[in-house]
Amino acid sequence: MAGIQVIAGNFPKGWASFGFGTIVFGKKPKQGFPDAIVLNPKEELLSIEIADSEVESRIGKAAGTGILGGLIFGGAGLVIGGLLGAADKTKKTITFKAAFTGNRQLLAKTDAKTFLKLQSIAFDNANNLPVTDKVHVENLDASAENPSTKEPDLSPSVAVAKMTSKDKLELAVGLVVITLVIWAVIHFFF
Repeated sequence: MAGIQVIAGNFPKGWASFGFGTIVFGKKPKQGFPDAIVLNPKEELLSIEIADSEVESRIGKAAGTGILGGLIFGGAGLVIGGLLGAADKTKKTITFKAAFTGNRQLLAKTDAKTFLKLQSIAFDNANNLPVTDKVHVENLDASAENPSTKEPDLSPSVAVAKMTSKDKLELAVGLVVITLVIWAVIHFFF
């Protein structure tokens, strides 16, 4: 089961779970939701789009493997352990907006894998929606242009943030600096 952090919308704020083809929002009586809400995205998800994405590096793991490598193999082990611990240890968090049937909307955060699953469902649904729901999607995506002259784009937006080589270089340099500082502290005080 994947976690979805609800930020705003027509659903209770807090954590929801996505798994087995459903999104389950827990009871939140203080927020006006006395019962749990269960959504079936394959039937109710109209559109989904990225609002923001973040890439978090897991420097703690790199530092831990660097220290372990330093203790076992000395300075070279510290550097190599730090680099191995940092190898592709990033977590992508995506903030997204979603529209559901019944004119319900959601602003939430989740991991990239869960977002791609939901985006795939929305893409499949866009081709199979009844006419009334297609009008709803058109109203959500309305732009400054006159909607009567332009065919609405019913497909969900596809935007995936990737880590650039500059970002990878900055991450590697940062990890090397952290590793060298930890190595210096260990050898200075121990």
